[in-house]
Amino acid sequence: MGYVTLGRDPMQDMILAICNHYAKDPTAPNVVLSHVPTKGFYCSIARYLAPRAGYKQVVCSAFGDTVENAITACFIKWQEIAQ
Repeated sequence: MGYVTLGRDPMQDMILAICNHYAKDPTAPNVVLSHVPTKGFYCSIARYLAPRAGYKQVVCSAFGDTVENAITACFIKWQEIAQ
C-alpha cells in the first residue's frame, strides 16, 4: 500500500483507504471520533475480526486539538502500521 494524502475531505479519504485495505474482513472497519474534555479530540481505527460483534482490535488511536488534527494523526499512525 502506498501512502494516501488526505484531501479536502480527510474523513472520507481515511475511511475509503481503510475500508479498501481491510476489504476481506468479515465486517467493515470502524472509525471513531470523540471529544475528551481533558485531552481534546480523539480518533481511533478498529477492526472487527469476527462477523458478529466478536473480537474487536483497535489498530491505532490519536488525540488532537482539532478534529482534523486527530484524524490526521491517527491516519499517519495507521499508514505506518498498515505498510
